[in-house]
Amino acid sequence: MSCPLCGANAAVRIGDHASYELYECSQCAVQFWWPLKNPGSHWYERDERYAGRNKDPILKPQWNHKKTIAFFAPKGGSVLDVGCGVGNFLAHAKEKGWKTAGIDFDRDAIEAGKRTFGLENLEVADVITYAREHPQSRFDLITFFDVLEHIDNHEDFMAAVRGSLKERGHITMTVPHRAHAKWLMPADVPPRHLTRWDEASLTKFLEREGFEVVYMTATAATIPFIIQKLRFRFGKGMSVGLVSRARAAEGSRGILTKLASLLAKTKDTLLFGLPALGIWLALLPTKKRYIGLYAIARLQAGRRESMIETAWGRFALDPVADAKMADKLQNVFPHQALFELVSRLNPHTIIDIGAHIGTVSIPLAKKYKIIAFEPSPASFNYLQRNALLNAVTLEARNKGLSSSPGSARSVSRHGGNAGARTLADGGDIEISTLDAEAVQADFIKIGVEGMELSVLEGGRKLIEHSRPAIYFEINLSALRSRGVRVKQLGNFFKNHRYVLYIWDERLCRLPTLALATFFITPRSFLFGGPAAPFDVLALPKEKIVPARSAVPHLLARYFKSQYDAILKTRQNEIDALKKNTSTLPEQLTSEIEKIEKEISDSVRQNMESDQSFYRKNKNNEILEITITTVDTSEYQQVADAVAKMWRSAGVKTKTQIVSGNQINKEVLRSRNYQVLLYGEIVGGDPDPYPFWHSSQINYPGLNLSLFVNRAADKLLEEARATTTESKRIESYQK
Repeated sequence: MSCPLCGANAAVRIGDHASYELYECSQCAVQFWWPLKNPGSHWYERDERYAGRNKDPILKPQWNHKKTIAFFAPKGGSVLDVGCGVGNFLAHAKEKGWKTAGIDFDRDAIEAGKRTFGLENLEVADVITYAREHPQSRFDLITFFDVLEHIDNHEDFMAAVRGSLKERGHITMTVPHRAHAKWLMPADVPPRHLTRWDEASLTKFLEREGFEVVYMTATAATIPFIIQKLRFRFGKGMSVGLVSRARAAEGSRGILTKLASLLAKTKDTLLFGLPALGIWLALLPTKKRYIGLYAIARLQAGRRESMIETAWGRFALDPVADAKMADKLQNVFPHQALFELVSRLNPHTIIDIGAHIGTVSIPLAKKYKIIAFEPSPASFNYLQRNALLNAVTLEARNKGLSSSPGSARSVSRHGGNAGARTLADGGDIEISTLDAEAVQADFIKIGVEGMELSVLEGGRKLIEHSRPAIYFEINLSALRSRGVRVKQLGNFFKNHRYVLYIWDERLCRLPTLALATFFITPRSFLFGGPAAPFDVLALPKEKIVPARSAVPHLLARYFKSQYDAILKTRQNEIDALKKNTSTLPEQLTSEIEKIEKEISDSVRQNMESDQSFYRKNKNNEILEITITTVDTSEYQQVADAVAKMWRSAGVKTKTQIVSGNQINKEVLRSRNYQVLLYGEIVGGDPDPYPFWHSSQINYPGLNLSLFVNRAADKLLEEARATTTESKRIESYQK
């Protein structure tokens, strides 16, 4: 299972609780409950732990509050407390000279904080919303005590924290320590807590998010803490309700209430003191005594925000969450092929679905009308900001699109690649449909990490009415994570009368989407696993453009990928042997060099000599085959790629290059070839009769594969006889 925090496919199930499953990621060491879904503000407002806190707020600062202020004394500064509750930390910070602000999604807690401490700068919000609504606010310190274990969108959360910090600002936090004895912290389970931390996992998380740990300590259970837990578990029947009656009579600050509390604590100490001491001594030599982690971290230099100048515009982004995009923008701009296609089609209105930070929308907005959809709040903030930076006008909507309206949350699939986020159930991101959002479009770009089919199904009316060009990504692993097959996408376009193309310095027409996916990502297509995504253009049949077949291009990509994989395997073997070369005997070192030379001579130099590497038939004769093709660079490149692949598999392969005249006179006429690499460029309504009908086996027929099938002959004859396009297409499809 993929880890929702780091994106690595390295999570293993280690336990369960009620309807939740507990996983641990071997890559980042965090433990998380699945489904990873925060229950929402209404759940916390109803939970008796939090409702009681709001009615009778704790007035004194806690130990972690005092420790935080003391750590930064006498410097002070500005502080934002995320999940501030009733505000007792902020009251303490304000007393020590700090400029304070606090946010919490519990409305009752915010009202209690204003009422109890007279704090003014408190808001009902989460940090993502706060960062969007206060883009100019920057703080020296952001705190989130006992918050991290509650959230389900860690990447967006930390991006908002970084964006709200001053350069080299600090964060302070506490989280439960997962080593604790279960009975000490029975509430450390979902839906209240969704992640479990220790020193290693928290350090890795903070470093991955662009922070350096300044201070971290594990906090252990004290004897008073154990007494309290024993009282909650065993002492309910021993309570006479003195404290509650006193509090009801005069409030939590009255003298009688304080006296009653003192008597209650004395009673608990007498009853549970010795057992608590015994338990404390038993836990002392073990990690089970730890109940929490306290950490202070500093934002690393240059990790708050990056500004990258490109030929297509100026882009601000989060250098941590968007490390992959930052790398692309600093090297080769990622969408140049798309821009060339758009310039050729010259649309009026473009819809960008999955706009991210605007690397497609913003360059195109200089010439075209753009409607951009981006569901991630953090990315949407940068989309709006980058539009202002580049002085372009576009219609940006902070929504996701799917087959039906609803709500969702943003989920990271890969760490450092915010553009690869996808959506999951729950959360407060608005989900709409394409049909509900737009009535006309000439060009639609879709980049939604496996949700392409859902987006298309939600836009059937628009697609039928406007007949736009559609540019989308095939990401096989993302599609599989959604339970979508490539064939389903292909059928959608087939049913809506679209033709599919890929771009290889020019448009190349695809035979089928599934076949293209096989040739481009064969291992993933057949056996699963990760695969490099590729882009596809869909044009309605009434707007198709002349284009060559993509088959030669697909063959070249396929055989090149296979050949490169073989070379990589051989090179890995060499590297493994070379790893400890300095400690190897001289004779073994020379053997490694000899192996490397043999591989270079055999695999990389085409293995032309008759050697034992080649496969042999039952007569002990070397298997040999000749590929015949015409003397154009494109065909020669494909023939060379095929030949190299077959040689590496043990088949001695030669290529025979002939001129265009020779191919007809000496090759096609006599059918004189073993393997023929040859094609014809056909129009928008190709007639396959010359290539597949059995009567065309002999020259000048072009049934070069010598295919014979009576049922196919009949369909080809029917298609050729009719003048009705729909009937002809129906025959072809059979």
